[in-house]
Amino acid sequence: MLNVIEATPSELGEYAKFPMSLLVESIFKVDIIDNGFGGFQLVEQRVKTPWVKDYGEEGDDTNVTRWLKQFDVSNWKFLLADVEGRIA
Repeated sequence: MLNVIEATPSELGEYAKFPMSLLVESIFKVDIIDNGFGGFQLVEQRVKTPWVKDYGEEGDDTNVTRWLKQFDVSNWKFLLADVEGRIA
């Protein structure tokens, strides 16, 4: 059985145990409508050269264990999946 549990920021080390890489093939451009009074629209754009972004790479400034130093995470929520007593 799968349970989604809320984790504390001190448990970010659990996040770092799992691969967090993704292939970037597109980005979202923000279009401002009517000087912002009409809202905003996200427009997906393909990138010319796709790349792999790895959020778990050691020494990378985006490594999840560094988030505590880089950002104010006091209002963030962290979720972990618990599968039969194991974090998955």
